[in-house]
Amino acid sequence: MKQLKRLDYIDEMKGFAILLVTMGHIYYRNTMEGTEHPIAQMIYSFHMSFFFFLSGYMLAKTHASNKVLTSFLLKKLQTLILPWFSFSVFVKIFTPPYSCDVNFDSLLFYPVNGYWFLPLLFIFMMLWLILNQYSGGINLVRRKELVLNILIIGIMAIIGGALHLYHMIIYSIYYAAFIFGYFLSNTKWLESVCRKKSVYGVAALILVLAWKLGPIDTCGGIMRRSMLNLVYNAVCSMTACIVFYNLFLNIQMPHFAKRYLQETGKYSLAIYLIPVIILPVDYILPGNWTFSSINIAILVISILVNVACYCIGRVLMEIPYLNFILFGKR
Repeated sequence: MKQLKRLDYIDEMKGFAILLVTMGHIYYRNTMEGTEHPIAQMIYSFHMSFFFFLSGYMLAKTHASNKVLTSFLLKKLQTLILPWFSFSVFVKIFTPPYSCDVNFDSLLFYPVNGYWFLPLLFIFMMLWLILNQYSGGINLVRRKELVLNILIIGIMAIIGGALHLYHMIIYSIYYAAFIFGYFLSNTKWLESVCRKKSVYGVAALILVLAWKLGPIDTCGGIMRRSMLNLVYNAVCSMTACIVFYNLFLNIQMPHFAKRYLQETGKYSLAIYLIPVIILPVDYILPGNWTFSSINIAILVISILVNVACYCIGRVLMEIPYLNFILFGKR
């Protein structure tokens, strides 16, 4: 079978995204402001949407729907659901309070378990697969497929709004980013539009204004405030995808920075899974530090944490059977 060539710019974007994930968790856990920190609010406004965007983008690049349906399903069960289940059980047993009582609640992808990203991505993959096959496949982007996906996004948002399920509307935004990445990768005219300097510049301006006019309501709040927050999230998510996609296609970085992002991007799954175990929870950065000092410290800590998780992940992936159980890799 022909081996698909890795795209360095995608690995760099994945490395950037996983760095933001680590930084977001450190801001949340280890600063006095938590998710109210201004940089944390910027990160949380788009970082997971960007991950879903990249997943949809690569889904089109790999021509997944040309494979046998059962093969695709089994592959996603192996690479998404198995790591989610394994790490959910692993964390329950080997982190405080060290309990062997792995109940159903510990396996929920929202809001109990920190690995919610994996089963949610699996659901998105299955939704995409069903709609894609129904509308005629990946070789030609079908208008029916686009309409059906927009309909799914709308239904998710309406159900979330009607039932006051804040996270359901957030998931509709994530699915929109996922589908946006898929169509951007698979539709020349859409990529051409998004690559225009005028579109790139306007998206960057809107994103900066959204960050300035925030803040994000991290706790949900009352429904009215939450709806404003959801609009904010949607705007930040879609514009950030355009901005950072263009940025990494055009930016000239030092070799060491490119190498770091590429390597951590290749092992983003391990870096996503492992920090829940090794990140310190109780330590709070000194409140008398300057704003800049705290941000620099968190950036350095995040870089080092990702390097540590990268090394741990590479070692674990070399151990037979364990690499399959923990990461779905053979």
